[in-house]
Amino acid sequence: MRLFFVKNGYTLMPSGQSDKDKLAKVPNGEIIVDIKVPRSLQHHRKLFAIIRMALDNWKTPGMFQSEENLLDALKFECGFVKPIKRLDGRVFFETKSISFTECDQTEFKSFYDNVVSVLARYFECSIFDIENNSMEYHQ
Repeated sequence: MRLFFVKNGYTLMPSGQSDKDKLAKVPNGEIIVDIKVPRSLQHHRKLFAIIRMALDNWKTPGMFQSEENLLDALKFECGFVKPIKRLDGRVFFETKSISFTECDQTEFKSFYDNVVSVLARYFECSIFDIENNSMEYHQ
């Protein structure tokens, strides 16, 4: 069962009538709650604007064929990966997903901040410059 709540201090309140109705069906007592902060679509678009800007200005033209290729490279550079153990015991790494269902806003913000820092170092500029110059790439 999936419920949406509004947090106020130390209290969680159902965000709408349907959530209240669902919560009424849960027996009283201890329950386990997994908290995910909803993702910001605007923040997601901002990341891809930055990636488009970086791709257009990369020092080695053609090194990355698409936004997705650069995104994967940035995931590795930022350590946004998960280890996969093979049957023979060797470990390799696979990039984690930033989809809305797999990555909440807290984790996404951390990834975003790391990407901007990595790109600022690569382009030898400030984080402000990266964010400010990407504005023309917003769709």
